This record gives sequence, structure tokens and C-alpha cells, in this order.
Amino acid sequence: MIPYGAAYYPEHWPRDRWETDARMMAECGFNVVRMGEFAWSRFEPRPGHFEFEWMDEVLETLYRRGIKTVMGTPTGGVPPWFTTANPDSLIVDAQGRRAGAVNRYFTCFTHKPFLEASRRIVDAMAARYGTDKRILGWHLHNELGGNRCHCDRCRAAFQSWLKDRYGSLKELNRRWGTIFWSHVYNEWEEIPVPLETHRNPAPALALAWRRWYMDLITEYAKTQADLIRAKARDQWISTNLDPHDARMFEVLDRVGYNFYPHTWDNGDDPGNSMTLDAMRPPSAKMPPFSFEQRGGQPGWDLVSRLNRPGEQRLLAWQAFAHGADGMTYFRWRIAWFGHENLWGGIVRHDGSLHPHVAPAAVQIGQELRRVGAIMEGSRVDSPVAILRTQDCAWAFERQPQQERWSYDGELGRWYRGAVRYGVNVDVVEAREALERYRVILAPAHYVMNPALAERLQKFVEHGGILLSTFRTAVVDEDVAVPEQEAPAWLHDLFGVRVEAYDVQEIARYHTTPNEPPGRIRMKDPAIGRGTAQAHTWYDLLSLKAGTKALAVYATGFYKGTPAIAERQAGKGRAIYVGCGTEQWVVNALVARACRLAGVKPLARVPEGVEIRERTVHRGVLRFLLNFTTSPKQAVVGPGFMDAVTGKRAGPVVRLPAYGVTVLHRMDRKAPVRP
Repeated sequence: MIPYGAAYYPEHWPRDRWETDARMMAECGFNVVRMGEFAWSRFEPRPGHFEFEWMDEVLETLYRRGIKTVMGTPTGGVPPWFTTANPDSLIVDAQGRRAGAVNRYFTCFTHKPFLEASRRIVDAMAARYGTDKRILGWHLHNELGGNRCHCDRCRAAFQSWLKDRYGSLKELNRRWGTIFWSHVYNEWEEIPVPLETHRNPAPALALAWRRWYMDLITEYAKTQADLIRAKARDQWISTNLDPHDARMFEVLDRVGYNFYPHTWDNGDDPGNSMTLDAMRPPSAKMPPFSFEQRGGQPGWDLVSRLNRPGEQRLLAWQAFAHGADGMTYFRWRIAWFGHENLWGGIVRHDGSLHPHVAPAAVQIGQELRRVGAIMEGSRVDSPVAILRTQDCAWAFERQPQQERWSYDGELGRWYRGAVRYGVNVDVVEAREALERYRVILAPAHYVMNPALAERLQKFVEHGGILLSTFRTAVVDEDVAVPEQEAPAWLHDLFGVRVEAYDVQEIARYHTTPNEPPGRIRMKDPAIGRGTAQAHTWYDLLSLKAGTKALAVYATGFYKGTPAIAERQAGKGRAIYVGCGTEQWVVNALVARACRLAGVKPLARVPEGVEIRERTVHRGVLRFLLNFTTSPKQAVVGPGFMDAVTGKRAGPVVRLPAYGVTVLHRMDRKAPVRP
């Protein structure tokens, strides 16, 4: 069974409405709800006094209709009785101001009474529901990690973490380079937390702070998970992560996420798909779960656009195509009150089904019942990986280096190239096993260390294809530049050395943009002919003997010097791209990397159509997703059945605007998967 349903808040509604909601959910084809994540005041109306009977009744009402529950631990919404008694539990924001208890996520994760109260409610819930057959799994502390605290307790905890990490102040001072601007620390207590009022904290301090906070909330999640696992049987544990970090993945049985994609009327944002692929770490025990799937239109203070006809179905199948094995819309019914009284749902304010949202949810449920039996237990096998780390993201957050450029934006351009080529892609942290891939794209992998450089070297020598870009291997793990030019520790692998670099523009230093931007000239027909725009960043490269220039600069005082280079290393090759360039060049380079690795596209699809594949029992499910307002067609080849209708499909598949087709092909020669 693929779990499919919505987030439900029975505490918002009269008791006599619960049966009606359960009936309507069943009629929509739902088999699961997520509940409880903001019900602490109902579960524990006074300190130590628990009231679970109302939830028992809701669970049974839903279960009679064939609907199970993912139970949320309610620690993201803290009752007033706690904050009134513990005003020092409220977070201190990045400007040094104490928060008020008027929203959510406002308590500090180093506050001992809060941690004790959290453990108490989670332990009580686990004791009551840990063996309950109506509970499918657990959702820990909604959107864990959204707000960071900068109080004195956090500062002391951060200092203790630094002491454990570095061992001595001498080592910390050396690695951080605190002699710069005379910031040498003589006592651990002197180390500050980076407030916005400080303006531009040292890069090493800023990155260490983000790492410490990630470790803090990971430990907090582990505490809740351990309490549940001590009492639960046959129930998985997850949460919707914020931020997305591999450290948290290790605590969970399955990764969860919210999917509120950027939408517009003609074309997909690669960031949507890239986010979904990042939520599917190969080392996870179970497939991911979309806890908050966009159904109705989002709206807090501002309201988003309504889904276009077919778009809700498209976005749901996009999540499944990228590996999700469970989904709950946010939300079942629009709230009458509170911060989200404008946030759309399956059911409107008056209690009736939303005429635009509910029919799509019903259709998807019907299709999922047909496809789910095939899809359940499947996996996404990807020959290509995008290497993305939070360390790089956090380092660029502190030092973005260009005003109109971003790390995730750069990753998105290369990800789009892989989508355009038509292959499955994983978005992974460096701690994953890289040898499983045939192509690794590591754009702007800014933070590098010798151990990762050695792993990448072996990956290429054993036959892999590695592609990296400007701003790769520039700093070490403490954001210090090593005593070598970029790409540090990788000169021999790429066969390049960055001798200098130029940039397109930066208003802060009163320079004017290069108008028009520079250009590069292709030297190898394998990536195209003629010239293309170069923009953003221009590495001036020297090449080692045996390294081939695939493109050279065609303008500027560095005209004729290498811009893109390729080098054979062992059985594989490494490609270095020294500048930003047009998407067609990016696409051509990704296609070249895939061809060199022997990776073939799944099918020929036009612009605006995404193809994804899941490996199932003795065969594959192939998903075609049209993100445009125009009909499209794709050539998929013979041997497919439409997984929804059961009819033969192909070799050409036609997709209407916002259309989805799910194809199934049996491979009778394939071994039975365990």
C-alpha cells in the first residue's frame, strides 16, 4: 500500500465532524493522515496531565474507514503554560532580540526544561501508541531546524562543541586564522555567536556555527527517535527536514520533506526536481515521504496562485517519479482561524470538497491504486550524481562572491543538463558511496579536503567521469585557502591550475558590467561548434601536458586561453569548466560526460518534458511529465504498457499540457529482486 492522504487537525473541529471527515477522506481514496504535530495543548493541557482519549477516538474513527495515521510529535508548537513558566526558553534571534510566544518554533534547543518537557510528551505518546496497529509511522517535530537561537546558553554549548572539535584554542586559532584583524582567542568563552549586528563574521566562525546547530538539532531528533524506538513496533520514523542535511538522514528510517514547488505557466524549475532527488539519499533505509504536498494554494500573509488544470496531478506524480512512496497533502481542510486561515486544502471553509482541488486528489488516488501495486518496493537507480553539500551552501551563504550567482542556481544549471539528456539523477552529499555512479557532476564544490579529493581521484581512475566548474576546491573545511591555487588537491586530476580569475561585474566595487558578457569558442565538435556566451566568472587556466582544451576564451585580454579542459586519468576522465556559459553548452558537456561513461538516455524527450524511471519487480516504471502549456510527444520505444489504463503504449507517447503518463515494461530476463 502506498500511503496517500492529507494532514488532518481534528483538534480544530467539533467532535461530531470527525466521522464526516473520515467518510469524505475514504471517498477521496485516502488511506493515511498525518496528525498530532501541533496538538501539544490538547495532549497535555497542564504540566504532566495527559489527555489522549480524544485522539484514541479519532484514530478509531479513521481506522474504521481504512485510514491509518502518521503520528506527529507535537514539540514544534509549545503550550503557553510552558513559555509563561519559562520565558527564558524563547529563542534569541540573530539581532539579539528575545522572541515572543506568538508563532511556532520559538523555543531554544539548549533549554533544559524544554528538553525535559519534550522528552516527557514524546515518551508518553510512544508508550500509548508505540504498538498501536492504527499508527503507520512517526513524524518528529514538524520542520525541525527552522529557527536558530543565539542566547547565552547556545553560545556556551557552541563553545563546548568547538572545544570537542578542535581540542585546543591553539589549533582553533591556527585553522581559523584568527590572527587576521587580531581576533586571537585566549579563552573558549571569548568566542562569540555570529549575530547579524556583528556584520560579516569570520567565514570559519559562520560555518562552524551552522555545523554546530545542525549537530544540535540532529541530537534533538535522535533523542525523540530513541524514545519512540524503545517502545514502538513496526512503525517507521521520519520528519520533514529543514534544512536538508545528511547528518539528519542517519537518524531517520525514511527522509521526509515538504513539496511546495515554484510553479508557473510554462516550464519546470529544475530546483523542484533537484530538491526531490536530494530527498532520496542512497543510504536511506526506506523511500522518502512527501509530508506536505501542494494541493490547495499556499497562503499565509500572501496567497499563491491556484493550480492550473492538470498541475496538481503533475506535481503529485513528479514526487512519485522521484522516489516518494508516501504522500499527504497539506492540508485536509482550510482552517477557520490562525496563521493559515488562507492556506488552501482539499475541503473548503464551509466543509465541502474544493471543486478545483478535490477532484484532482481523487483522480490521483484512483491512479495510485492501479500503479501503486507495481511501484511499491521499487527503487530509483541513477547513473549520474550531483554532488551537493551543506558545507558548500553555508560557505557561499557567507561569501556569495557574485551578486547574481548562487551555489544552488549553479547546481540547477547542471542538473537541468542531466534532465535534458534524459537520465535519473541523485543529488548526494560527499559521505555517500560515490563509486556507485558512472558520472559525478560537482559544480562549484568550494569546500574541499584531501580525503574527498583522493576519493574523486580514485573514482576517475576506475572509469568514472567527473565534471567540475569554477569555484571548486578553493578552501578547506575551515574556509581557509590552502597554500596552493584552485582546484586544490585536484591539479593532477583535472590537469589545470587557476592562475587568476576575472568576474563579470560587482556593483560594490563600482565596476561596470562587461557588456556584452565574454564569449568562448568551441575547440572540440563533441560539445558543439562556434561560440557561446561566457558570464559570471572567468578562470584563467594553465594546462598540464596531456590536458586538452575543449573551449577557449574568444574575447578579452585572455582571448585564446583555455576555458574548458578535459583530461584522461586512468580509465576515466575529468572535465573542468572555468566559466559560466549558456545552457546549451552545459547540456552538451553533460551529454558528453554521459556518453563517455556509456550512459544512455532513457528516451528522447522534448524541452519541458521530464523523464524518470523506477526499477520494479522484473521491469521498470517510466514517468513522462509535461511541464508546459503545450502538447508534447516523446519517443519511448516498444514494449510498454500504460500503467494506469493497462493498454499498450508507445513507441511514441503524446502528452497534453501538464500531462503525465506512467509506463510499465516487464523484462522477463531480469532476475527477481530480493
